[in-house]
Amino acid sequence: MPKNTQKIIMIDTETGGTDPNTHALIEVAMIMVIDNNPVDTIDVFMQPVPGKIIEDEALEVNGLTREQIGGFQTCHEGYLEIIRFLDMHISKWDKLDKAISGGHNVSFDLDFLKPFFTDMGNKYLGSYLNWKVLDTRQLATLLEMMVPDAFNFKNHKLATLCEFFEVDLTNAHNALADIEATYLLCAKMIDCIGIRNIPEHAIAGTNQSELQMIEPADLAKMVAMVSDVMISPGDLWDLGKKNYTAVRDWAAAELCAKQEGKLDDPTFPGRMEFPDCLVPFITNPSPPILDLSHETKTQ
Repeated sequence: MPKNTQKIIMIDTETGGTDPNTHALIEVAMIMVIDNNPVDTIDVFMQPVPGKIIEDEALEVNGLTREQIGGFQTCHEGYLEIIRFLDMHISKWDKLDKAISGGHNVSFDLDFLKPFFTDMGNKYLGSYLNWKVLDTRQLATLLEMMVPDAFNFKNHKLATLCEFFEVDLTNAHNALADIEATYLLCAKMIDCIGIRNIPEHAIAGTNQSELQMIEPADLAKMVAMVSDVMISPGDLWDLGKKNYTAVRDWAAAELCAKQEGKLDDPTFPGRMEFPDCLVPFITNPSPPILDLSHETKTQ
């Protein structure tokens, strides 16, 4: 697994009720996100595990009929499809290669997946997942705490949050539609949280050699810490190799200056000129960009 690779599995399920011990798992949808990029999707419909029940009220929510569910693949075939998907992206034998579980009230989905795996003779769903959870309901609470005047949601239902953040949710209670909307919603909410107030100790000791393989997401955070530039990982990647390298080297120098309390000192050793490719992403109309042209010429 490449250094610092981050994996998130966005998960949504449709079920026959709310009790994972008695109600059936009908649909499982997942999006595999690697380093902030969605790389693969799966949507599995299956018949219930024998003995698990489906409530009529659940069918009304899911928009399915018992006849439709009876035509789905068996639960074991569905399980094997899920396992193939997970094995394709995660090494269950590598302790460092695990994914964050993401979703909307994702604990509900995990509560159904765990007994489903056990019913299939597999007690090791955790061999694919770590202990971290990325949940849009928790993000909603965090935003309300951070900026209560701006974020005061009627409730934390998926439809409510999607409406607020203008995320399309046209086929609610279909697991794939729900998780695709949740992924977009999650990205928008994280953008709102921001990345400026990272503790100094979190970047202490950062040096050029450690930045050689820096991921776009991490570089975007560093750029925001030392300037009035807000640029997404995708936009950084789109700058091209030459500009990406220039931004990386400039950010490394600025971080060193910041750690020494010398961001306002253009004579601090190693300072570099502000990369022109970042100008379109400046958030402050009149940013205090250092002019190093004189110092560069006299070195």
